[in-house]
Amino acid sequence: MIDDFRNEPPESQNEEDAGEPLGALRQLEQEPSPNFLIGLRGKIHRRSLASQFASFAWEIPVRLLTEIWGLLLDLVPPDKGTKGGRL
Repeated sequence: MIDDFRNEPPESQNEEDAGEPLGALRQLEQEPSPNFLIGLRGKIHRRSLASQFASFAWEIPVRLLTEIWGLLLDLVPPDKGTKGGRL
């Protein structure tokens, strides 16, 4: 990934073609265990839950303050020079 940001042209980079994977490595290929997949899904759900809590931590106070501000403006008697009391 860091190599992508270099100013050198791709021809000057030392790249070797690994070719096809070794036959012995193909025989070692295994499916992940169900416990691994369950644990991975759990980690993903925990991170998304933490992300949602973090976004609510900013959104809820702002909404509460706007509601309180609106209530305070409704409690103030309207000014005689304007219609409805709001600008």
